[in-house]
Amino acid sequence: MIRMAPIPPQNTTADATSDLLALLAYGNLAAFGRTAADADLAPDLALKSAMARLAAHHYRRHEHLVERLTSAGLDAQTAMAPFVPPIDAFHARTLPDDWPEALLKAYVGEGIVADFAAVSQAFTTRSVPVAPVDTSFLGEAIEAELAADPAIAGRLALWGRRVVGEALSQAQRVAADRPDLADLAASVREEPTDGAALTRVSALLHDLTARYEERVAALGLTS
Repeated sequence: MIRMAPIPPQNTTADATSDLLALLAYGNLAAFGRTAADADLAPDLALKSAMARLAAHHYRRHEHLVERLTSAGLDAQTAMAPFVPPIDAFHARTLPDDWPEALLKAYVGEGIVADFAAVSQAFTTRSVPVAPVDTSFLGEAIEAELAADPAIAGRLALWGRRVVGEALSQAQRVAADRPDLADLAASVREEPTDGAALTRVSALLHDLTARYEERVAALGLTS
């Protein structure tokens, strides 16, 4: 079992906001590297180009968030450092073996990013926001893979469950170590949950899981 040192706790709303910016900044940097690597698995130039555009989008988001951290008087590298272990652990434990797995991981990841859109918009768009990127190709490409080889559906369903499970596991770790950040993230739920930060973030993670199940069901996969 990999053991990682706990993330040092912080206690103010300002710190929680900075943490959110830093978490998203490193998350996008890691996603850039992973997506660029996964582009090499694409079976044709059109999909390779689409994955490259997605990777470039993540890097632009990273730069935008670093700019926000810097404008707040923070050292971006220092601010991001505590979130490197959980995010790197997620990617290390969910390395795709082939193109369909890479596609589904990207699809799941982009869905989670979309679910946190309210958080990122509330706390990261004081400067010019990064233009959105079209990710519809991910679902279309997965559907094409399933149509070409229906036998992979069961494997992909298990893989998707593993990816989202690991994402939620690392999110719970961050929430436990930084309850103010967890409380800030949970505050965007449409139906607020009373109680401690961990209770509220558990409800948020339940929401994310439900949305994931809806997305994979739309692809014809059972979660």
